[in-house]
Formats: sequence, structure tokens, C-alpha cells
Amino acid sequence: MPWQPIPSVTEPHYLDTNLNQVQKCVNWYHEKTPNGFVLKSLHGFSVRNTVANNSACRGAKFDATSGYLFSVHDNTVYRSDGFGSSALTGTLSTNAGQVVLASGLSQLVVTDGLYGYVIDPVAATVTKITDGNFPANAQSCACINGQFLVTTSDNDRWYMSKVDDGLTWTPLISGRAITSGDKLAHVEVVRDIAYFIGFFSTEPWSTSTVDPYLQPISGAAVPVGVRFPSHVARVGDRICLFGWSDKAAPSLYAIEGGQLNKIATPYIESRIQSWDYNAKLIAYSIDGCDFLEAYQIMSAGFTGFIYNFASGTWDEIPTSRGLAYVANAFITGSAPIGFSGSDGSLYYMGLFNTQNGSNLVRILDFKIDGGMSRTVNQGIRFELEAQHDSSSSYTLSATLQKSDDAGRTFDTGITISKAITNGTSAQQVILQTPPLGSFKAGRIYRLTFTGPAARLILRRAEGLVTVGRF
Repeated sequence: MPWQPIPSVTEPHYLDTNLNQVQKCVNWYHEKTPNGFVLKSLHGFSVRNTVANNSACRGAKFDATSGYLFSVHDNTVYRSDGFGSSALTGTLSTNAGQVVLASGLSQLVVTDGLYGYVIDPVAATVTKITDGNFPANAQSCACINGQFLVTTSDNDRWYMSKVDDGLTWTPLISGRAITSGDKLAHVEVVRDIAYFIGFFSTEPWSTSTVDPYLQPISGAAVPVGVRFPSHVARVGDRICLFGWSDKAAPSLYAIEGGQLNKIATPYIESRIQSWDYNAKLIAYSIDGCDFLEAYQIMSAGFTGFIYNFASGTWDEIPTSRGLAYVANAFITGSAPIGFSGSDGSLYYMGLFNTQNGSNLVRILDFKIDGGMSRTVNQGIRFELEAQHDSSSSYTLSATLQKSDDAGRTFDTGITISKAITNGTSAQQVILQTPPLGSFKAGRIYRLTFTGPAARLILRRAEGLVTVGRF
């Protein structure tokens, strides 16, 4: 009798199901292929180095002009060239809270919620902005055509510096953004368009010969905003928002090409409705895909979510990843750099499938599609591609458990395993269960992988039945 594909294993997760545990996918992500979706184990990270004061990262930015990666820890700014980090001369007046960095032609500006600072990337110095025209409570910054933009935490105005001079500001170059009048929480610049993001609306402005230098794009404002800069993440030309409107609960959005798209499914929205100012977004590009991670700061054990823009699918991650920022830096194609939210650790991402030195636990919940109670299942087999980061042989194993109460409890399960040969190259592995017997319609199975595999790709799952169908 033929083996039959189990479609639920490799279809997108988190659609409109009411069963939160059905199709749960932890530490995997989906990738589209010509033959459908495959599941890849989520990229892990390994320690790269640690900044001298070992303090959590408050903000980070790669400056493409100088080729340095800058990050703020406590009140100190560090500069990294890919091999190590060194502290800059000069410090910030604050030592806690998120900071925002923006790159100009030959400078960077930092805002910490109260003050602004200019970084000279070559001289490796930090200078506080003392110009009387610089606003108080500077919360967010960006740069457009060599001029820095700043917004504050207490009004709806934006402020602009002179060209390539973050220390000099003029009251003649400023404006009132967001037509609804709500406060500005953040500003981003994408290809000469400034996006002023308020509490309930986002307004794109373009350069102009009319004073002031920027003018709003008529009819382009969208009714979604954010509360804090931590609710915004950027990858390439895509702006991601943990966004609010004045008529709806928070959701997750992406702005690309001036268009606003909701990317959260109903299931994801139900899980994030209680999130507040502790919500945190990080975004980066790896393995040819753009990813968005969303989770709550200071919520131990709370589930986070990861979105793959290439496949348009959501999966789950543990908040123990603990990454405050991720920056795509250095040469094209190099691994992104992750910054710890609890200490001064910097990580390479994607090189190993371990999470800060620990093996990633990969969990997949699935159910038999349209199964009937009288179905007799002779077994399930999983076709994987495995690659490990050691020349020694090891055994790849997984535990398969079942649940008949919508995933609230699972049995002890069975273990299926396969010895992997020596060598670090990827190899095909078939894991096959013994006969599983009869089961109730809609039974949920949980497959849990543990062990030292550096990378796992689940390409196919099939079942063998004598009566009924999968």
C-alpha cells in the first residue's frame, strides 16, 4: 500500500484554528520550495565576543560608510570591526532605557529619550549635543540626505540638523507632523521618504523645495501607529510595526513601498492583544530570507513569534533567546550580529543551530487531516536533511507523543532514532515509527527533536494506513 503525505506537517501554521496547540511549531520556520513548504530548524547563535562593561545592549546600528558596528551598553558606546569591540571616548548622560542610532554622511546621532549625542566613527568619540535649538526629550532619530531628523516623546513636531552636522540645529527647519495631532513616537527614513510614526497614525513625507524641507505626501497617511521605538523594527526597505489604531487592538504590520499590510493572523492577534509597552520587535535577513521576531520583554517563559516574509508564515520561538537587537553588518552575506538584552554578549547568528551554546529543542504539533476513528495507522515516516558541526558520529532522535484532548496533555510517547555517519556534510535521514494503531479523528501528534544536529530540514512526512485516509 502506498505511503500518503500528511499535509498538515508542512503547511503554513497559525491560520484560523481555535485550537492553540494544533499545528504548533517551535524553533522551526517554513520555506517555500517548488515542491511546497519545507520546515527548517530555526537559526541559533553562538557567542562572538563581549563588550568590556558586560552590560545589556540599549541599541545598535551598522554604519555602512565607516564599516563599523556601533552599540550602546550602559552609558558607553562601543565600536566593532567584526573581530572585537572597543569603547569610544565620551559617554552618555543616561545609563538605562532604549536608545536609537542614525547614520549620516560622516557622523552618527544617538537619542536616549532625554538628550542627543554625535558619534565620530573615525575619531571614536561621543559628543553631547548642546545646541539650544535641539529639542528636549529626544526619543528617536533618522537621517535624510545628510540631515538628521529627531522626534521627541512629548509633542508632534520633528526637528532637523544642518547638513552633515549633528551638533548644529536650527528652529527654521522643523515641522508639525501627523495630521491627527497625536504625539510622535518614532521616525524612519526609507529611500528619501521620512515616515513619522505617531501613536495612532503614520505619515510619509518627501523632500521638497518648499520650506520646510520636508512636505507630507497627500493621501498617503495610514491609521496605524506605535507607542515606543521598541515597537518598530527595520529590515532592508521594510518597516515592521507592533501597531495600534484608534479603533482596534494592537496587531503586527509591515510597510513596504509605502503600502501598509497586516501580517498577523487572527491566531497571532489573539496572543498579542495583552502586550503593552513591553512589546519588542527585531528584524534581520539571513539565509536569503527576511525575518521578524516579536515578543514581550521581561516575560519569562512567554512565547514569542517569528515571521518569515518569504513564505508568509508564523512560527514560535522561546523568549529565552533574549536578543535585544540584531544588526545585519559587515560584508554582504555575513551572519547578522545579535546583542544580548541581559549582558554584554554579542552573537553570530545562523552559523550554528544552538541557542547560546545549548541545543535548540524543536517541537512540531500536527494532526491527521480528515482522519476517521476507525483508521489504523501502520506508521509515520519523516524524511529529513541533517547536518552536524562535528566530525564524530551521533544519533539523531525524536520523541513522538499523542494527545486526544486538543493538545492540553500528551502521553509519554515513543522515541525514534537514526545513527548519523561521520562528517559535517548534510545527509538524508529517514525516521520511521512503528505501527501506531487506531486513533480518534483529529488526534494531535507532537514531534520533539533534541540533540546536537547543527541544522535540520524536514522535507516530507508520510503515513501508511490500512483503512481510511490521512
